[in-house]
Amino acid sequence: MSRDERFNAMKWCLDNNIKIYPVTDPKAPTYFGGKIKVQKVNIEINNRGKISLDKKWYTQEEVTDKIIEYYKYYYDGRVQ
Repeated sequence: MSRDERFNAMKWCLDNNIKIYPVTDPKAPTYFGGKIKVQKVNIEINNRGKISLDKKWYTQEEVTDKIIEYYKYYYDGRVQ
């Protein structure tokens, strides 16, 4: 996905009150990010006030790509 496509998807979602962001939890699994232990994060989707949580945990390296994927999913479904 190009930078413009990512921007358009995110802008449309935010303009339509769909927000997608990482959240932490003290009970989240951890992994070694380089030499330090890092907690994985989850993704919360606030779709016009209805909040849902992704069932999977993501590393810091994975979370941005997954959030963009979610924005694109909602953007692509906008016509329906």
